[in-house]
Order: sequence, then structure tokens, then C-alpha cells
Amino acid sequence: MLELILSPKRIADEKALPYVRHYDAWLAAGGDNLIALADRFFEMLRSPTITEERKPRADAMERRKRCVRTLVANLLVVALDPADYVGLAVPLRNAGGTRYDRRAFTADVLRQAIKDAENVGLVLAEEAVFKERRTVVVPTSRFRQLVAC
Repeated sequence: MLELILSPKRIADEKALPYVRHYDAWLAAGGDNLIALADRFFEMLRSPTITEERKPRADAMERRKRCVRTLVANLLVVALDPADYVGLAVPLRNAGGTRYDRRAFTADVLRQAIKDAENVGLVLAEEAVFKERRTVVVPTSRFRQLVAC
């Protein structure tokens, strides 16, 4: 007679991801209040290091601002959604673009924005595991307090 032998705990259960929302590059901050909040976060982040006596390039600053606005909009969905997301799964790998990708900013700009937001204390970032899971960005209590104001 055949017996069905199942282990009580599978290996896949150990690798199970927390309930995360996937990053949407097309989600943008809309409305005056949300744009003002995103711009406030943008001013909190440090600007990239450049040579003295030079001002930052206008197009590079606009790219960073669009990136921060998109990141804030995604983190707001994570923080305020009743689905209780643990964090935001963000793809930070430099891959060949497709026609569906947003060309407003690259993964390098997004990676730097997340690193700067982590240094300020707005988010916590859990590093990706190669071929298993993406970088997970979790909004901190400070982020939630600033959103509530």
C-alpha cells in the first residue's frame, strides 16, 4: 500500500516572502498636498556630491525629484493600505529596458534615493537575495509621522 509522506514543514515555507507590494514606476504623486509632501522629503535627502563652485544639473535634479515623488507615492500606498503590507519590493538591478519601462529615471537614481532616505531615517532597506527576492523597502515610524502631519 502507498503511503503519503509529507514533511510537516516544507523548505519553501522557510523562504516565503512577507506580504509586500511591488514597486510601480508609473505611480506618481498627484494633488498639491502629496506633491508638497514629496518635495519636502526631497529637500530632506542630501544632494549628490559635485565639484565646488558648480551647481547641480537641472535635468539631474528633475530626475531625482521625479524618482522621490514616485517612491513617496509607493511608500504611501504601503503605509496607508488596509492590506497591511510589510514593505515595498523594489527592483534595483540595471537591466535592459523595455518599451514599458519608465524612462524618467534609472535604477541607479532610485537606488541612491533609497540609500539617502535610509540615511535620513525615513525607510529601512532589506537587501535583495540573488534570484530569490528583491530589495524590500519598509517605511519607518518617522515616515508615518511626517505623513500624518
